[in-house]
Amino acid sequence: MNKLILSITVTFIVLGSVFAQKEVYFNSSNPEDLKVESLKGVELQVSYDPMDIIDPSRYNSQEIPYYLGFFYEKRIASTMTLGYSAGLFGSRTKMPKYNYTYEYDSISGNTFISSNGVATYKQEYKLGLRIGIEPRWYWNFKKRAEQNKVRLNSGWFLSMPLNYEYVIYNSYKPNYLFSYSYQSYGYLTLKPTIGYRQSITKNIFLEGSFGYGMGLSAGSVNGNFATYFSHTEPELKIKAAYIFK
Repeated sequence: MNKLILSITVTFIVLGSVFAQKEVYFNSSNPEDLKVESLKGVELQVSYDPMDIIDPSRYNSQEIPYYLGFFYEKRIASTMTLGYSAGLFGSRTKMPKYNYTYEYDSISGNTFISSNGVATYKQEYKLGLRIGIEPRWYWNFKKRAEQNKVRLNSGWFLSMPLNYEYVIYNSYKPNYLFSYSYQSYGYLTLKPTIGYRQSITKNIFLEGSFGYGMGLSAGSVNGNFATYFSHTEPELKIKAAYIFK
């Protein structure tokens, strides 16, 4: 499954332009009149961390994140758009649980917590809300427009998506023996991305993209506010969208 998702994404990005159809939506061939469209519709995304293929022993190597939501991509320049989105995200992940026990040290008279390091794994599920904003540049748009290949803004793009996520349901319950309480206030990610979009019909397009960025989470640990920076993480993503006309 992991290799299949990777193969589909990479193949789509590299070869997508080979299968581009000729599409026309403008009436003038003047370069200054060639502009991207403003679009709105619904989108479905499936993403994957390629590092899980390199290291399949990672606890989240079976994770399949998904997203379903509404988006509005507004033209702000001839080859640039600003996208807004809101919807639901979720994932299925195989998470570890360790067996903790209390041990008594007869020499010091202290009691401590120990684990044999052996974990049992269980499928866990997560569901949450996501809102995002994404400036995007279709850098080869005008060249493709001259070839009539830009329906639904088809072509290569660079973007900087900024997303905020808040989990509303998580089936994972840590089995800590000691007192530990964490309440999440959400997760913020910024991920520079390169990708390719290809229209399939006048209302449907597909995208393949690769992003690499970092995240910031905020929450309350035992009643004290805390923030955490996550490590940089890559992402392969496939998106399908239906446009309202």
